Amino acid sequence: MGQVYFDRMHKLVSDLDECERSLANRAHQPGGNLRIVAPAFFSYRHLASYLHQYNSRYPQVRIVLDLVDQPFDLVNDGYDVALVDSATISSTSVVARTLWDEPLIACASPDYLDRRGTPAHPRQLSDHAHIAMTSRHAATGTLLLEGPDGRFGFEQKPAMLVNNIDALMQLIRAGAGLGFVPQAIAQEDIAQGRLNVVLPDYATPPVSISVVYPSREYLPAKVRTFIDQLVASAALARESVRSVSGPAARCTAPFPVESYARKLHALTSGKFPAQSQARSA
Repeated sequence: MGQVYFDRMHKLVSDLDECERSLANRAHQPGGNLRIVAPAFFSYRHLASYLHQYNSRYPQVRIVLDLVDQPFDLVNDGYDVALVDSATISSTSVVARTLWDEPLIACASPDYLDRRGTPAHPRQLSDHAHIAMTSRHAATGTLLLEGPDGRFGFEQKPAMLVNNIDALMQLIRAGAGLGFVPQAIAQEDIAQGRLNVVLPDYATPPVSISVVYPSREYLPAKVRTFIDQLVASAALARESVRSVSGPAARCTAPFPVESYARKLHALTSGKFPAQSQARSA
């Protein structure tokens, strides 16, 4: 009887050890669905290349991306990672890491400016049609602009309101009015002459973007590695514009895609450390 008991207990212990080893391997090997949610304007920010680079490195991870222009609940909606405006973070059940800060700049089409004239000072913005996003930064109320002669408040009375960044950009390109947009989004249109920067010496205070994830003691490997690569990507993107001064100049500077990809590959080619940067955020 004693031998039977010993044999069964030995098998149970062996099975438990094997189970723990299997779970440990899963914890260190990224795999499964990675659900990401972000504002729609992130589709303009080389997000596709970031995701492709990550998926090429970790093909066992299936990325599920939702681009939304409405509020969402990271935890209750079942997302693993979110990219959000830092000012909107209020929950204590999530961890946030700042990726970058950038201002909003005023842009308009050359056709619109030919018809309506180009404002030389923020005080003249009230004489123009304003296309705005229905968001915290651009809808109604006062929008602050900072420039060489101080800070000015622009009282917003939009001629048109939209809840999607793509629609906003299309309206500005079509000459419906001027609008305030993140500089990275307008970069290509400005470089190709479809948009002009209005008041190039003025911009809003920086808008901060963060990567957010549920507060957990042990992050799944798919979340940890994605955050590590995204943080590295953001650092390289900041480096690519650091030497260029002024909002308008930063917008027109082309994004160095090939150089960026080489640097990111070099930075992330080794194994990620067991202690993730994200865990210590």
